[in-house]
Amino acid sequence: MGRAARREGWAGATDHNSDARRTPVLAFRAPSQSVGIADRPCLASNLLGVTTSQPTPWFDDLEVGQHYRSTRPIRLTAEDIVEFARRYDPNPGHLDERAAQDTVFAGLSASGWQTAAVTQRLLADVGAPIDHSVGLGVELRWPTPTRPGDELVVDLAVTAKRLSRGRPGWGVVEIAYTTANQRGEVRQEAKMTILVSREPGRVDAGAASG
Repeated sequence: MGRAARREGWAGATDHNSDARRTPVLAFRAPSQSVGIADRPCLASNLLGVTTSQPTPWFDDLEVGQHYRSTRPIRLTAEDIVEFARRYDPNPGHLDERAAQDTVFAGLSASGWQTAAVTQRLLADVGAPIDHSVGLGVELRWPTPTRPGDELVVDLAVTAKRLSRGRPGWGVVEIAYTTANQRGEVRQEAKMTILVSREPGRVDAGAASG
């Protein structure tokens, strides 16, 4: 990729926290053609080779109060936890069962960042608007440690939305989601602000009618 292409991929955004703040975000060009939501599969899941019946929504498809829930849990083994920790978060509580007994975790547990990564993978399967959106910021909490044998699922709710003040054709959406295991024990709580593209056909139609 040349220098010009790399520069083109980044643009200033004015929607995170305030219009006065300019935050670099990865530019996302929405498809030029509009298709019906029922006929629009999740591109991210298709690229990963996962079949999903959930359509991928645009900004105008989202409503405050909408809920999404993953149906295919991801199970973490002790080997998964140790492998991730060795590569990315070498905390004794994540590396060895015996050593972990003497830590605040009182046993082997996954890195919170591994729980976050698994959650992001789960979001690709639930019809969340990840095909044409860019994250602006996130708040994370890990109320309990993820343990070997946990089968994780995610529940997501749309909590707020508004049109972008600085980017025509885009909207700002706030979502809240929890990651829990098969016993309902919450392993992660998150709040995220995302920039979501409007469907090109709807934007054009709205401009024409206005």
